[in-house]
Amino acid sequence: MSNNANAIRTREYRKLRTEILNRDQHTCYICGDPEANEVDHIVPRSRGGAVSDPENLAAICKRCNLVKSDKMKEPVFLAHTSIVTGK
Repeated sequence: MSNNANAIRTREYRKLRTEILNRDQHTCYICGDPEANEVDHIVPRSRGGAVSDPENLAAICKRCNLVKSDKMKEPVFLAHTSIVTGK
C-alpha cells in the first residue's frame, strides 16, 4: 500500500474529512447541493494534489464526485480556498 493510501485511512484524515464537511457546510463545491457527504481533492492526487492539505479538499456530492473522477473542475461554490481562485 502506498504512503498516500495509508494517509487517507488514518484517524487524522477521518477527522480532517469531518472538519472539511463542516467548514463547507456540506455544500458541494461544484453544484451547490446542500447535502454533500463526500470530500474531494480539488487538484487530484493523481495530478500531484496534496493528500491532506485542507486547501486542496472540499465537500462534494456523490453525483459530482463520480462525474469528476480525476479531472480538475473550476469550482462554482468554493469560497474558502486559494488553490483554484489564486486569491
